[in-house]
Amino acid sequence: MKCFNLLVEAFFFALIFMSFYTYFCDMLKYLLLFITSLFCFTTFFSQKVFLDGTVSGYTYNPNNGLISKGGDISLEGTLSGVKIEFFKNGKLIKSVTSKSEGGFKYNLPFGELYEVKYSKNGYEIVRFEFDLENLNEDDKSLTFKNLELILNKHIQYKDNTDIGIAFRIYYDEKALNFAVEEKGFKIGGTLSKKMDYGPLVSLINGSIKKNEPFLFSNNKSSSSHANSENTKIIDEGMVPTDTSGIEESNLVESTTLSSKNILSKLGKNKSLDSKESLIEELKKQLEIDKLNASTPEEFALIAEREALILALSNELELSKEVIAFKEEQLSTKSKQFWLLMLVLLVVIGAGAYVYLSMRKKAELDSKIISQGNRIVASISYAEKIQTALLPSVSELQSIVPKSFLIYKPKDIVSGDFYWVKEVDGKIVIAAIDCTGHGVPGAFMSMIGMTLFNQIVLIDKILNPEIILSELQRNIASSLKQNNQDPFSSQDGMDLSIAVYDKKTSELTYAGAMNSIFMVSKGEVKELEVDKFSVGGFSFRKEDEKYANKVIKVGKGESLYLMSDGFMDQFGGDQNEKFNLDRLEKLLISIGSMPMKDQKEKVEDALRKWQGEKPQTDDILFMGVSFSD
Repeated sequence: MKCFNLLVEAFFFALIFMSFYTYFCDMLKYLLLFITSLFCFTTFFSQKVFLDGTVSGYTYNPNNGLISKGGDISLEGTLSGVKIEFFKNGKLIKSVTSKSEGGFKYNLPFGELYEVKYSKNGYEIVRFEFDLENLNEDDKSLTFKNLELILNKHIQYKDNTDIGIAFRIYYDEKALNFAVEEKGFKIGGTLSKKMDYGPLVSLINGSIKKNEPFLFSNNKSSSSHANSENTKIIDEGMVPTDTSGIEESNLVESTTLSSKNILSKLGKNKSLDSKESLIEELKKQLEIDKLNASTPEEFALIAEREALILALSNELELSKEVIAFKEEQLSTKSKQFWLLMLVLLVVIGAGAYVYLSMRKKAELDSKIISQGNRIVASISYAEKIQTALLPSVSELQSIVPKSFLIYKPKDIVSGDFYWVKEVDGKIVIAAIDCTGHGVPGAFMSMIGMTLFNQIVLIDKILNPEIILSELQRNIASSLKQNNQDPFSSQDGMDLSIAVYDKKTSELTYAGAMNSIFMVSKGEVKELEVDKFSVGGFSFRKEDEKYANKVIKVGKGESLYLMSDGFMDQFGGDQNEKFNLDRLEKLLISIGSMPMKDQKEKVEDALRKWQGEKPQTDDILFMGVSFSD
């Protein structure tokens, strides 16, 4: 009887368990169904622009090297298999392919800036921006019908050419329609011709006119667009990247100037108002110099200064905005402290405060990150300016065919730079390591490049020791350096200069702290230079002067000029510097190889030595051979 009762109780317990289990599974199933439905509902009804377009092709090889054709374009027909890629913040989000009739469809959510790239083998590549940032959640979905795109079959550039943005399509709230803005750009390099996408822009303007009857097919109301006046402007070239905040004292110095008479006034720890007034001085002086300029070299220097002044002005404005956000954040944290004291007395009020405080903090963080992205983008633009001013590898090899270059900035911009020119049958080549790296180092490098252009190209000074002396005098003057003032700037540069006479095969060289290495017949020799830098007075006597040395350069001999970044790189099992001994062994092992193989060996040695460790300093490494 007792066993029977136990069996009955177990049966009822099992029945109750099964009932609860079935109920739990049903609830879980309904919950998942509800979440899925909610996701589909929000996805389906989110505001979007629905694209419906075609891609056509044509062939045109203009005699003047520009992709342009007056009047209408004669299309050869629609193109299938065109790959159309959509990017947001530099990341690919979707890729579609045009069908047999050239058609494609895709939808884009509001409130974003997209980059669209479309291409097909055997045709050109086209990039454009689709700007929907001025459309928000209050707007209704739009339809862009009959978006007509074209590809030219005549390709004007190589496969690895960096292609710029050709045009921008955006929604014009006043016209209640889309509009197009052409962005002229160059391809290939600084000497390439400008690409002309006028025919494509004209075709898209026609598409926009044809699009008017379909524009509000998905709109229940279009009146909200007529009242919208909040048009956002997207600056060209400002590509956001993840970063953290940057201190104000470095922000204004992130763009360098080449005006000697104003550089001395842009010292460290200046107030924003002081720097703003100095920028105004720069602008006024620039206008005066424009009127006085007469030679091509002077006009080139003025154009360089004008671009840098603009970048500096942008940096100053960004500095003000970041400082304002930081002050607002500090004020918010102060208020949070007192409100947290009230949590002890008012629990409900504390809960509301925490919620509001966290939301406010997230908004502030988002604003600061956005400003930081703009600042880094502006510094990246300064990198483009610095790179454009440096000689290209092709220019170096056109002057010295047997040569190679390794140039690796530690940060976005570099304090190392190199300079090479051929003047009156003599090749002038120099490797320069400025004080610091990153933004401060780049500031000094811009001064150095400007002074090299003035001394060698304009003043026609080809004597290495005189070049060094002129650099010393100009830097001391520009930075107001004074050996009687212990607080004056000690910034400067270490460098080596070599002048090779093509007629006599003589090499005249001089340097400041930076040695030149020569490999001949399987042996390496360090061509020593003067042991004091250019600029500053801390480690230099007043009567010390730079001195030339002259040697003959024979067949099969190679020269190597570099900054100290390569030898100072930490790595290896003991986390020590590469040092001079390892460098000499490396140079002996590569001295008889072709320059292309030498570069690969040096890069491989650096990569293996560094491993996963961070780069210590800017790295500049040049190898040349003047023998036929």
